[in-house]
Amino acid sequence: AGIVQHALRDTDAAGRPVPTRLPRWPAYYELADYLDGRFELAAASGLAFRTHILRQILPMPLDIAFASDAHLITDALLLTKARNLPRMLGYHRLHGDNNWAGFYASARKLETVIEVRKALRHHLLPRLRSTGLDYSPFFRQVEDMEDQRYEIFLAMRRGRRDEAFRLWREHGRRFRKT
Repeated sequence: AGIVQHALRDTDAAGRPVPTRLPRWPAYYELADYLDGRFELAAASGLAFRTHILRQILPMPLDIAFASDAHLITDALLLTKARNLPRMLGYHRLHGDNNWAGFYASARKLETVIEVRKALRHHLLPRLRSTGLDYSPFFRQVEDMEDQRYEIFLAMRRGRRDEAFRLWREHGRRFRKT
């Protein structure tokens, strides 16, 4: 394996442990697991990479540095598999300034999440296709549903309740058919 992923104990802003669920990871993840939507990622501090893997995937594009963990592991999975250690070997401090923490409550963070998700797919898809691979239909549907969910929350955060309701109805009809 060129990647090792381990669980992290969540702590509050003062460093006190908070209840944390140990992920139910398989022993290894491969690219197919990610492409099929069967993938749970540790935060960046729960990831370790072999140097020769990092040399092949760095430098990281600046437009996705906000999601460094997702970019690093998805690009690395094109080259190797990930070993999952089902033990908490580090800490993950949760506070209001985490990139992903509390993004539902902030229009600015929601906008960033939406843009980063698009950028991640923009960077990964050509690399996948160059190897003859693509996302599974299930993965595409889940990603589409997540994108739509963020758009609805963003409309709400911007105070556009009518737009949020319209989006919710449109997407509800669309996804009900699948």
